[in-house]
Amino acid sequence: AIGQSIYHIYPGPSTLILDRFPECTVFTAAVAAIMREYVGSDTPGVDLVTMGLLMLGILSPLMSECFDDLRLFLIVTYYSLYAIIVIVVIFDPVYTHWPLVFMGIGWYTFGKLLYLCDREIYRMTCNTISGHSIMHCFNGMSSVSVALWLYVRQPLPSNPLYHA
Repeated sequence: AIGQSIYHIYPGPSTLILDRFPECTVFTAAVAAIMREYVGSDTPGVDLVTMGLLMLGILSPLMSECFDDLRLFLIVTYYSLYAIIVIVVIFDPVYTHWPLVFMGIGWYTFGKLLYLCDREIYRMTCNTISGHSIMHCFNGMSSVSVALWLYVRQPLPSNPLYHA
């Protein structure tokens, strides 16, 4: 995202929101999309939850900026992963190639682990590259996995969208 690039070129408190905003909006949009697909967009309350998730994605970086409070940001960035896992495990898939979703989750999870080891990785690489930087690469691979899934998937025969 452009905002994240700006932050990484000019890191500082004034550009930090540019790094967080795309991350939060993408995570909450991903949860909303997976929920709508697996739970069903016609399920009562799904539209309300979708709007709530999207608002949460917008508000969390704003709250972290305005109130210097990272709690909502951390909830959005970490619990989005858990929410996607729970949805994908509990509900039946409606499209083929659904393991690619788990591959995306794996890339993202490993990226988050690298982020948590940011300073250690920076020291281990003789102050060359940080865990945060590597995390972005793994998050990109997560996006590639999901994009591939969206490209190759077909409705399963048990799916009402399937037309033989």
